Amino acid sequence: MYELPEVTDEAGAIDPAHAGYFETIADPEARDSAVARYVTSQGLYGSSTPTTSLLTRALNGIARHVPPRYQDACFDAVDALTSILPKGPSREAPSLDDIDLPTDYIMVYGDAFTVPYGAKVEKSFSDTHKIISYKGTTMGIVSAPMGQEHAAMLTDALCRGGARNFTYIGNVGGLTDGLDSGDIIYATGEVGTRSPIPEIYNSTTSVSEELNDALLASADAQDITLKGATIYDTCSWVREETPARLTELVDAGYEAVEMELAAVSAVANSYGGGATGLMWVVDDHLAQPELKGERMSSGNVSKYTTGVRTATKLMRIAVKSVHHRNGAQEDTSRV
Repeated sequence: MYELPEVTDEAGAIDPAHAGYFETIADPEARDSAVARYVTSQGLYGSSTPTTSLLTRALNGIARHVPPRYQDACFDAVDALTSILPKGPSREAPSLDDIDLPTDYIMVYGDAFTVPYGAKVEKSFSDTHKIISYKGTTMGIVSAPMGQEHAAMLTDALCRGGARNFTYIGNVGGLTDGLDSGDIIYATGEVGTRSPIPEIYNSTTSVSEELNDALLASADAQDITLKGATIYDTCSWVREETPARLTELVDAGYEAVEMELAAVSAVANSYGGGATGLMWVVDDHLAQPELKGERMSSGNVSKYTTGVRTATKLMRIAVKSVHHRNGAQEDTSRV
């Protein structure tokens, strides 16, 4: 379903196959290097930069807050002292071969990244990548980047460490009157895209029915309503949110748009795993501007929940779904 006829419109849509955007990951060897660079540049498994000692940081803090006429002398003193003071412990970033990650991951975008209530942090690689335990079930949570290329790199890196199942938490724009601002949806079928990532990974963008079943069971236990929706992923290098293009997507059967899930699903599927999306609708009827609803950040709290509150709810659904899917007893608690 991700192969749609080529579109050329007033927005200047182009064929991504000729854009050169994914040249760095098309070749398997080049992809290995690209993944390694991504891991290092993003500090996915910790930074290799040595940390400074507490005393060194304190001295620098003093130097930053003294009157300007004394600053040079203070910085000179700090330079002299730091040359003889012991450095803090280094946090060496491990190689991909040294990583042993849990099978289940929750990949979260923006405000959704938070350690859920009741979870214990088992290992913290960074502020946005942690291994947690929820009632005895181990899983990873990681902040998701924007765009399909970086989402593919992140998923690839995690899969090389042993991750296989991904629940992507984010937001979508609704295309049809069946979705309203504030609705919570889960992805169904194949995620549409014009991106070459599925072809590069010799894979498909089909979402996991098993993961969806677990999400539905978790939401039902918490009295939360989920709607199924077919999602299309736009490409960051091509403007596709034009009226003509959105109308075409609706005619093709798509109900919502976002930007990352196709890449996550394609890469996860290529490793024999699976992925799905759990998202909230932040704007409805994008294809029909005259019917466009209010955004969740509009301040109309009587009708629409805030993004942070909804993100916290989605994280709770996802964490409990992983817990249940790994053989936990039915849990109807609110924590």
